[in-house]
Amino acid sequence: MTNAIKPDNRKKTAAKELFAVFFVLVTAFLSITFLSKSSPLYPFNDWDDPNCFFTVGKAMANGQVLYRDIFEQKGPVLYMLHSLAYYISETTFFGVYIIEVAAAFAFLYFVYKTLTLFCRGKILFAIFPFAMLTYSSMSFCCGDSAEELSVAFIMYCLYLAIRALKKNSDLPLRDAFIIGIMLSLVLWIKFTMLGFFIGFVVAFAVMYIRDKKFIQLLRSALSVIAGIVVGSLPVLIYFLANNAFKELFEVYFYDNIFLYSVSGNDSSFVTAFYNLFYGLFSFAGYNTFAFVFSVLGYLTIRKYRNRNMKILYLCTYICTFFFSYVGGRFYSYYAFVMMVFAPLGTVGVFIYFKSVVNRITKKAVKYAFLIGFCIFSGFYAVFISTNTYLLRYDQSDLPQFRFNETISKSDSPTLLNYGFLDGGFYTVSGVTPNCKYFCKLNMPYEEMDRVQREYINKGLVEFVVTKDSNPDFELYDCVDQWEFHYWFDKSNYFLYRLKSKNIN
Repeated sequence: MTNAIKPDNRKKTAAKELFAVFFVLVTAFLSITFLSKSSPLYPFNDWDDPNCFFTVGKAMANGQVLYRDIFEQKGPVLYMLHSLAYYISETTFFGVYIIEVAAAFAFLYFVYKTLTLFCRGKILFAIFPFAMLTYSSMSFCCGDSAEELSVAFIMYCLYLAIRALKKNSDLPLRDAFIIGIMLSLVLWIKFTMLGFFIGFVVAFAVMYIRDKKFIQLLRSALSVIAGIVVGSLPVLIYFLANNAFKELFEVYFYDNIFLYSVSGNDSSFVTAFYNLFYGLFSFAGYNTFAFVFSVLGYLTIRKYRNRNMKILYLCTYICTFFFSYVGGRFYSYYAFVMMVFAPLGTVGVFIYFKSVVNRITKKAVKYAFLIGFCIFSGFYAVFISTNTYLLRYDQSDLPQFRFNETISKSDSPTLLNYGFLDGGFYTVSGVTPNCKYFCKLNMPYEEMDRVQREYINKGLVEFVVTKDSNPDFELYDCVDQWEFHYWFDKSNYFLYRLKSKNIN
C-alpha cells in the first residue's frame, strides 16, 4: 500500500515545485519589468554604472581587451555578462533586462527554498511582497548593479549552508564545490562582496575545529578551492589568451584597493570605525527593509537554538557588512548585498501573518485577502520606487536620444564622454569608444584626465559630450544642449562636434 502511494506523492511534489518555479518566475518578471529602468517599459536606463558596464561589454565584443584597451574597475565576469547583453540588443538594455529577470528569479527562488526550511503552508504568498520590497528599495538603484547580479550566488550558498546545519550535518562536499564556484563568480564581479564568503569560511572553520573534524575541514576546503579554480577558468583563459594578466591585477586589484577606496592609504582604527559607523546609517537608510528583517533573522536563528546556524549568521553578516563599508564609500547600491539576510527575518513575520489569515474561516475570503495583499504590495512598490518617475517620459525627452539624432548622421562617428561617468551616449548611438578612458571614473587617476584632454586637444574624436560643464574647446563647436533630470537634480548636457566636420 505504501509503495502504491509513493509515486502519487512524488507527482504531487513535482507539480508543487513546478508551480513554485512558475510563480517565482512571474514574480521576478513583474518586479524587474515595473521597477528596473532596464525594462522595455522605461525609455532608457540612464544610470551611469550600467552604461559603463554595457560600453565595456560592447568594446570586448568588438575585440578590445579589458583593462588593456578599455578601462573600468569592476570585475571581468560583470563585463562578460554585458557582452552577452550586447549580442542580444546592441543599442538598448533589453539584453540586460533579460539578465536581470534571470538574476531576480534565481535570487527569489533560493529565498523561497530557504523559507521552506522553516515554514509550512502557502509560503509562496510571501515571495511576491518580499520581491516588491526588495526591488523597490533605494539600494536597488536603477537596476543592473553588480550587487543585484551577485545576490543570487550568495543566497544559494547561504541556503546550502542553512540546509546542512538545520539537519545538524556537515556541509556535503558537492555543496562545498558549488560554493567555490559561486565564490569565484562573485570574486570576478566585485571582490568587496567576498566578505560574505570570508565569514562563511570562518564560521565553518570554527565549527569543524571545535568539533575536531580536521579531516572534514580539509576535504571541504579542497572542494571549495576546486570550485574556485573551475569557476575562474574562463577569466584566466581570457586574460592568458590576450596576454593581459598584468593589467588584470593592476587595475582590478591594485587600483580598487589603493585608488578607489577613500581610505585606501589610511588604515587607522579610527578611520575604519568612522567608515563602519556611517556605513550602518547608509545601510539602514538605503535598505531599511533588509536592515530591519536581517535583525529579525537573527532572532529567528536564536529561536531555533541552533548554535552552528547562529555562528554562520553572525560571521557572514558581520563580514559582509564590514567589507562593504570599511573602504569609506557609501553609495546606495552597496546595501543591496545585505538583502540575502532578509529572508530569515521573513520567517517570523510569515508565521505571525499565517496565524492571522487562518482565523478567516471561508476559503474564498482567505484567498481573496492573500491576492489582495499581493496586489497592494505591487502598487506600494511602484509608488515608493525612485525609478518610476521616468515612466512619464519618452525617449525624445532624454538627451541621449536627442544628441543621437545628430551623431547618427555621421557616416562613422567617434565619441568621447568627457569629464563624467558614462551617460549612456555610447549605448544609444551604438558607438564603440576609441579611447581607453572612455569616461571619467570615480578614482584619482591622472592618466585618465590627461588622455581625455589629449583626445580633445588633438581632435581624435568627432563628437564630445559634457555634463554640467560648457568648456570652450578650440577644435570643437557646441552644436546642441539639453537639460534633463538625473537622480533628484537637473543636469545640463552639451554636445560638441569637431569643427572640420561641421563644414558642409
